[in-house]
Amino acid sequence: MLLLIISQSALAQTLLLMPLVLGMYLSYRVMNLIDLTVEASFVLGAGVYAQCLIHHLSPLFTLALALSAGGLVGLGVACIGKVGKIDPLIASILAIFMLYSLNFQIMGRPNISLLGAHNSIANLQNLHPFILWMLIGSCIVTLLLVMAFFLHQNRGLLLRAYGQNKSLLSQYGKNPFLIFCIGLILSNTMSAFSGLISAQINGYADIHMGEGLALTAIGAMMIGLSTLARYRRQQHYSAPIELSACLLGVFAYFIVLNFLLAIGMNPIYLKLALGGLLIIFLSSGSKHHKEQQYV
Repeated sequence: MLLLIISQSALAQTLLLMPLVLGMYLSYRVMNLIDLTVEASFVLGAGVYAQCLIHHLSPLFTLALALSAGGLVGLGVACIGKVGKIDPLIASILAIFMLYSLNFQIMGRPNISLLGAHNSIANLQNLHPFILWMLIGSCIVTLLLVMAFFLHQNRGLLLRAYGQNKSLLSQYGKNPFLIFCIGLILSNTMSAFSGLISAQINGYADIHMGEGLALTAIGAMMIGLSTLARYRRQQHYSAPIELSACLLGVFAYFIVLNFLLAIGMNPIYLKLALGGLLIIFLSSGSKHHKEQQYV
């Protein structure tokens, strides 16, 4: 019974975080750069979504606005890096620093409760939660399939080429900056989507809800990819296999998290224990990432 409860909780958390993880996979794994801005775009997506809901705007318009806000953040980070000739990691840290003020301005306060916001999703959540989770699960599966297909098409191949050797793109008449922008826009749009569905399910948007999520996403993703690398003999790139490994890695991370809570671990030491687990998989995953060359 305990295992079932832990699994259900881990599955729900996996579905909510998976879009952000896919965004991190796109930047960290495919494009070979570290973009921590997803922490801020996660909050931005949740904040925009919450503000629109409490002002009774159309759900479709609310969704489009929140996703567009995340995409604009990605574009802004790309421009900061290009114009200022700043490393993407530093640019993302600067973006997080600046977006804290913007997110607070959009939200108007540190926390927005959605418990009193009546909309079709909230009604479905209250009356038919199983149907809502089925819809969310179907949406995540569709997102996985679309991304797996995309990464084997021309645009996806360009993103992968950027991560392998971006200097070669110019020689083939491609604009590396444009590809850089596309990658960051997609990554932060998916993070904003993760933020808005988390806000809806949890019933609130909080200014601090994105803290540490980038590292968590990378670590959980590498749990799956490192495990895959130990048993996989093929050397060619396969997006469906790697994305499935990411999904299982995130699920395994939340299984461990919920298990530690279930056995009574003091929450104060929870991040310490999980941090040790992530160090192990990040170190082994980074070593494999440097040694392995996909064709």
